[in-house]
Formats: sequence, C-alpha cells, structure tokens
Amino acid sequence: MENDKFIIDLILKQWESKIKETTRLFESLGESSAMDPVAQGRNRVIYLLGHLVAVHDRLSNKLKEMDTKSWLEKHHYVSEADFLLRPERNKLNVLLSRLSHLFHHYGQLVLVRRF
Repeated sequence: MENDKFIIDLILKQWESKIKETTRLFESLGESSAMDPVAQGRNRVIYLLGHLVAVHDRLSNKLKEMDTKSWLEKHHYVSEADFLLRPERNKLNVLLSRLSHLFHHYGQLVLVRRF
C-alpha cells in the first residue's frame, strides 16, 4: 500500500504541475490568440480552453476526495464483469488518460505560440 500511495502521489503531482504549466501557456497566448486555430482547419485556442476547463474542473474536485484504495477501484462506467477481466480499467488509469489528453493539447498550444 505504501508503494501504491507513492506512485499515486507522483501522478497527482504531475497532474497539478501540467495544469499549472498549461494555465501559464494560455495566459502567455493572451486574448489576441483566442481565435487562432491550433493547426489549419483544427480547433481554435478558445475551444481548447473551454474544453480543458470543463473536463479538468470537475476532475480536480474529485481528485482531492479520493484515498489510495479508491484509485485502484473500477471506474463507474465499467461493469463488475469487465473489471474482473481487465482490472487496469480503474480510476487511476482514467487519470493517466486525462493526463495524456492534457499533454496532447498542450503540444497543440505550443505550436500556436510558435507561429
């Protein structure tokens, strides 16, 4: 259980760090970049801001309430039968997926700043 807590704490610190870094990036882009697309024919900066805020605000509130054991339990969208077959479909894996999602959009925003 000590190792589980250590690993979960590392992931949560990475989450918090990347949220802060992404916030700083949005702030550096400023309002003048809000309507810029992240790539030709792709979403605009303002859309990514709203998209990430909607997803991460709800998630951030839930993160603070969870104990170590809860992270390794099944995600509420997964059935008991599926979870028995695939225990990696737990809440911690959902957070890892959200973190990967954040890294993806962060990379898009870095490209906006360059061009």
